[in-house]
Amino acid sequence: MVDKLEREAEFENKLFNDPVELLMRIKKFMTTTVDTEREYFGLWKTMSNLINCHQKEKENIASFCKQFEERAKALQALLGDDFLNKFTEKSQEYDLLGSDAERLQHKKESWERFRAKGCLYNSDRAKYQSRIDGMTAQYTLKHLDFKQSL
Repeated sequence: MVDKLEREAEFENKLFNDPVELLMRIKKFMTTTVDTEREYFGLWKTMSNLINCHQKEKENIASFCKQFEERAKALQALLGDDFLNKFTEKSQEYDLLGSDAERLQHKKESWERFRAKGCLYNSDRAKYQSRIDGMTAQYTLKHLDFKQSL
């Protein structure tokens, strides 16, 4: 680990003097394998980590959501904030919005909606299926009365 850190170009200037940045870099090294050092492998691994993050049977919802959120933020850091814009523009919700300001706000909130719905989708279905069914029914009726963020 020390060798990897010392090989970093920023070691002398930034990492050596900033303990927070040093810890962030150590975390990166701990979650990066040789395969993920290649850009597309790293992206694939990050996407896989998020998609395969499921709530375990005895895991509480708060710890699962925290883990899911960390993985979602890692993916967002790689793909950028506007990654979902084209998808959002094609959604039914977007078409129902009237003003450009509402549409812009809807785009800005797309990652939050993506994370919230992904977290719900990967939650323990034995515990939360009835809630998911209720939200689906509301969505189908275009009421959208449920909270759309974590």
